[in-house]
This record gives sequence, C-alpha cells and structure tokens, in this order.
Amino acid sequence: VVELADQYYLMPALYCALRGKGLLDLVPADLREYLAAIHSLNCERNRRLVAQAFEVAGILNAMGIEPILMKGVGNMIAGVYPDPGVRMAEDLDLLVPSDRLRAAWLALTAQGYTVYKPGDHDHHLASLHREGRVGVVEVHGSAPQGERRKFLTTEEITRDSKVYELDGGRVRVPSASYRVI
Repeated sequence: VVELADQYYLMPALYCALRGKGLLDLVPADLREYLAAIHSLNCERNRRLVAQAFEVAGILNAMGIEPILMKGVGNMIAGVYPDPGVRMAEDLDLLVPSDRLRAAWLALTAQGYTVYKPGDHDHHLASLHREGRVGVVEVHGSAPQGERRKFLTTEEITRDSKVYELDGGRVRVPSASYRVI
C-alpha cells in the first residue's frame, strides 16, 4: 500500500485516511512519522502554491485577464479537499482567453518566469517557472482538446465559475459540475 501511495503521489492522502479512521496507532512509528512529515511538508507547499496562484493572477489581472484556475490548485482554493495537505500538486493550470494566450505567457516571462519545459505542447504553451516559487505555470488558451472539448468550452467554464480574491489577485475556479467533467 505504501509503495503504491508513493508511486502515485498519494502519501499525504494515505496519512489523512489513516488519521481520519483512527488507524495511525496501528502503523509502525517510523512510517507514521514519515507520513506525518510528508503531510506537513505538502501542507506548506500547497500554501505556497495557492499564494503563487494569486500572485500570477495579479500579473494577468493587470492586463485585464481574469484566469480560470483548473485542476489541483483550483480545487484547493474551492475547498474541495477536507485537509490542506491531502492533495499533491506541482503546477498551476491557468485557462485564459485563447486570443490573449501569447500575451499572458509573455507577461509572465516579463515578471521573471522562464521556460521550464521547452516547446509548445498540444494543450498549453511551454511551462514556466520562476526562481523562488514552488509551482510550474501552464497557461492554456482553450478548454481540453479532443472528445472532452464538446463538454467544456471556455465560455461555459467562465460563465459557470466562482471568483476568488487574495492579496490583490483575482482568479476564477470552475463550478463543481465543470470540475467533475
């Protein structure tokens, strides 16, 4: 179980599940301490990811773009997870209007973000990273590609999203229905 949890980035979730069921005392002390440490570190990382999301949003807000924060960190901000350290995330997935995609990406590079993974991808521009920040930023200009796209248009996601503000940054997070889709 521990090997699988480790392989799929679920160690904090395993810790939370064992703690929630009152089973931590049945786990060997060294493993219990290890799981608690991973959970604690992940809580801090997630706090920094959320702060970074609003920092990035502030950069984009200054150009009139209100990004939609998708997936992991968006779910954290929306309060989907019962514990701030249960979910591991490494990137910020931002959805911006497709006609502003390149401008948004360039605005982030002007603020010190550099290419993390070179080349354009089929669903977002090159990933960006900034020294001193924990998350990689992926700026998307459209909803997911392929079969899922007919269920998720950018306009529908925007229309059915909630606004969150922190430290001068303003993001949108998709509704629960769109997060599931």
